[in-house]
Amino acid sequence: MEEVRALQGKRCVFIKTGGPYLRTSFMRGTEQWLMDLAEDEGFARELAMRVTQHITAVGLEAIRRYACYDTGIWFFDDMASNLGPMFSPRTFERVFYPCYDWMCARYRQAGVVHILLHCDGNIEAILDMLLDAGIQGIHPVEPKAEMDAVSLRQRYGRSLALLGGLDNAHILPGGNKAEIERHVLRVLEAGQDGGLVIGAHSIGPDVSVETYDYVHQLILKWRRYTYTGRKVKPACFRGTSM
Repeated sequence: MEEVRALQGKRCVFIKTGGPYLRTSFMRGTEQWLMDLAEDEGFARELAMRVTQHITAVGLEAIRRYACYDTGIWFFDDMASNLGPMFSPRTFERVFYPCYDWMCARYRQAGVVHILLHCDGNIEAILDMLLDAGIQGIHPVEPKAEMDAVSLRQRYGRSLALLGGLDNAHILPGGNKAEIERHVLRVLEAGQDGGLVIGAHSIGPDVSVETYDYVHQLILKWRRYTYTGRKVKPACFRGTSM
């Protein structure tokens, strides 16, 4: 607890738990859990809710112990591939929406300010339901899964915070400086009025230190412009020296 308190003076510390889909799959095994969802919806719904009640109790106690009410809770619930969720939107609505709705309500009642979701892959088909249940922000917004920060900002406006947005599969590992600049500045446009924490799912050894430094320079330069209150378009950077 002392280590967490020291960090809270410098960092935005969140509590993390798993989510209803992933934690239940750990119990049942991925293949069996997907079969449960397809063949025995009643059992799947009840089991997912029992798991939800358990992980919520753990999360609420952690929030209390570490006094993270002003930051919040972050669910890690990988339930999608690059093509879409591992189940139909109907299954999410009938099995997992009640879990998310119940879970988010308990955190709101406890006074938690921010409720975030990490989920790899493409979750657009269920995103409206996640927001309706109480999710306020998503990570990692993977371009390789067709999760586009600019399109999501246009669709949801300020109702959805975006954490991520950078392409760590193609552009950062293999793009030239011009391609990287276009990509980074386009993602930053999604955060022109706030609501974006730019980053990537992860930075692996295929992304060079030089590339990462260049991305950082672009972000810092953008920030200097936006702090003046001006609406700056990416074109203002072209032809300038970094």
